[in-house]
Amino acid sequence: MLELQVAGRGGIPPGAVGAVALNVTATNADEVGYLTVWPAGEPMPEASSLNFIPSNTVPNLTLAKLGRDGRLSIACSAGTLDVIGDAAGWFPASNGYRPLTPARVLDSRRGLNIAMRKVGPAETIRLTLAGRGGVPSSGADAVVLNLTASELSSISYITVYPSGAERPNASNLNLRPQHTVPNLVIAKLSDAGAIDIFNASGETNVIADVVGYFPHDTGHHPLQPARILDTRVAIGARGKLGPRVAVDVDASCHGGVPANATAVVLNVTVAEPDAAGYVSVWPTGDA
Repeated sequence: MLELQVAGRGGIPPGAVGAVALNVTATNADEVGYLTVWPAGEPMPEASSLNFIPSNTVPNLTLAKLGRDGRLSIACSAGTLDVIGDAAGWFPASNGYRPLTPARVLDSRRGLNIAMRKVGPAETIRLTLAGRGGVPSSGADAVVLNLTASELSSISYITVYPSGAERPNASNLNLRPQHTVPNLVIAKLSDAGAIDIFNASGETNVIADVVGYFPHDTGHHPLQPARILDTRVAIGARGKLGPRVAVDVDASCHGGVPANATAVVLNVTVAEPDAAGYVSVWPTGDA
């Protein structure tokens, strides 16, 4: 287990921090396994922050509650690996985001809040989160989940959206067989405190760990997911990005984002790459 000092590093102040946004990456693993990230000083929860396999470099964003002395605990389930952490932001202890110790709220493998079976093709399941895993029974506007798909039977994708709303043209996880795929999801809740989870094709197990929530009337404004960039069909930009090439994306005034927004929550997906690499997202005009 690793204890990581977060407060006071990477632009995060030394005090009055409730939670941090940290992009965690696993690389050079020698076995299949998963990483768990949780507040230092608390018992290790039954939850996963990202799943890894040998020969793959796997990232995932975590919105993590800080523990003892502004630290996080990070543990891997099996083998050895290198871990990379990039600080992306922080939340004051007295405002906005309510971080939780991760708690499992859905697991189709063992029938937790769902029938004990895989989610089928073109199937939508409903998950009520109000009153579960530390989310209050009322007053939560959006939840933060680490969503994982495992034991996939075919290429597919998963979309998460407020229960009862029209399913958007968006994806939260992109799936392929023989891979366990995690992603952090910030999902707007329906008035009944629930979300819908749609699987496009094939069969897959679905696991969800809740890590926090946003109350109503905070600085976070959850939206129905909306696609603002797709280079495949010339939404926002046309054609594949080449090596070391940047594209500017106008996120304001699109998809429900107002012109005066200072930050956005995006699910960014890479498709059909022809080489190993990585994608970085940063404010236009900065280095």
